[in-house]
Amino acid sequence: MKTLISLSVLILAAVSSPAIAHSTVMADGRVQVRIGDLDISTVAGAAALDRRIDRAARSACAGGLGLQVHRCRAMVRNDLMDALPVARRQDYARARGANQV
Repeated sequence: MKTLISLSVLILAAVSSPAIAHSTVMADGRVQVRIGDLDISTVAGAAALDRRIDRAARSACAGGLGLQVHRCRAMVRNDLMDALPVARRQDYARARGANQV
């Protein structure tokens, strides 16, 4: 089963195909990050999610300059984290040692 959550970004919650990269920028500008193979309730899984999101943000924001790139990457990261289901965000926050979700 494939679960997609669409805002300005997509997070693929289920492993849909081994051919899909961990993160992809779509032709229409949406960003996809595959998370179905991660247990983000663990430190290692949360760190892997961070790396995938960072890679996706770098790809999506390539070509900008200075502060523009920083803002773009922050927006992509925030949108991707907001697209996570609440329970998964809570798991991630606990794994990262955060007090707030």
